Amino acid sequence: MLPDQTSTLGKQRQEGARRGRTHTLSRREKIRKEVDYPSDPHTRVKHQFYRRYINCWMPRILQGRWSGDATVVEAFAGSGRYSDGLDGSPVMIAKAYRQHRFHDRFNKLDLVTIDKDVRRVAVLTQRMAGLPEDAKVIHAPQEPGPFGERLPLVLEQHAPQGKATLWIIDPWGLKDIPWPDVSACAARKKNEVIISLMLDEIHRYLGNPAMVDVLTQLFGGTSWQTLDPQAPVAESKEAVKRLYRQRLESLNCFTGAFDVQARGQTGRYALIFGTHHKSGLECWNDACWSLDETAGKGSSAQISFSFGPDIDRLLTYIESLQGSTVTFTDLHRWAIAQGYKETHLRNALGQLSAEGIVMRVQPVEEAKSPWPSDSVVQVFSPGDSD
Repeated sequence: MLPDQTSTLGKQRQEGARRGRTHTLSRREKIRKEVDYPSDPHTRVKHQFYRRYINCWMPRILQGRWSGDATVVEAFAGSGRYSDGLDGSPVMIAKAYRQHRFHDRFNKLDLVTIDKDVRRVAVLTQRMAGLPEDAKVIHAPQEPGPFGERLPLVLEQHAPQGKATLWIIDPWGLKDIPWPDVSACAARKKNEVIISLMLDEIHRYLGNPAMVDVLTQLFGGTSWQTLDPQAPVAESKEAVKRLYRQRLESLNCFTGAFDVQARGQTGRYALIFGTHHKSGLECWNDACWSLDETAGKGSSAQISFSFGPDIDRLLTYIESLQGSTVTFTDLHRWAIAQGYKETHLRNALGQLSAEGIVMRVQPVEEAKSPWPSDSVVQVFSPGDSD
């Protein structure tokens, strides 16, 4: 065979190999391209926080002599489910309402969902319609479009002045939440906001001249320029949170912050809270302390766990069940057969919850114990984080 023929055949083989090679999408790519995409440990910690807060918020807002109907707005709603089976927050909230022990006393709840992806809007609408019928919780999907474009109509029709409204603002990127939009929600007296603030991105952008306009829009002015781009990362993130809370406080809000940090991984973002009523702050603090104790890093100190080598075997066993749903009863049966106590099992579940590996899916309503004996636990693979 002549040399040039050999070279040609080699190139053909390389090209064929390239065509046959399968590209595995990263989680970030899946979020951009797929209707359902996988959750990650930070997402699971965040959703546990949402659930804890919602279960405190609903009975305070939706029942009682002076209460009325209320609204929850999911500003970046997604499809309602992750590809690994975790419910998205709109579905989680709808289920929490239906299953709450005070449900029969509740007034009506409008659950407004916004998303710019036509496919996700359609799938979420279908999933919400598939939940058990309940005339008191009304799903109000908006036409596909960006949050800022849909906001005026939602304020007019579903969150008018005087109606209690909780805004869950969990954006795809910093450009999605300019201050005029956020302040339009937070300024109203009966409104509360929970905003996912991307600390990693903000810290990186502080020294980038190309991001000046983005940061100015995010903070509603140039106050962010007082932040030191050369500060240590942890110090910088604390300063970012403090400044954003000050912006909410300028609207006469009480504020709070919760670092979404799965144990063993760095925290990328924080939930920032704004409310006009101290009872809202009480629910927020309750959720913060709950997650501090049972799911890792929260608004104050991280709870550390110290297990001997024997308990590691229990952790390994639970992790081996990834991709499945298991009852506390079944886990307890295995644990006691291996010589563990029930307290060991609860501590192990607490640690794995902190890492975003397990999540209690039943009961939805909060219980006295984070792991009651009738718990149903979903076990996830660690997954990749953005």
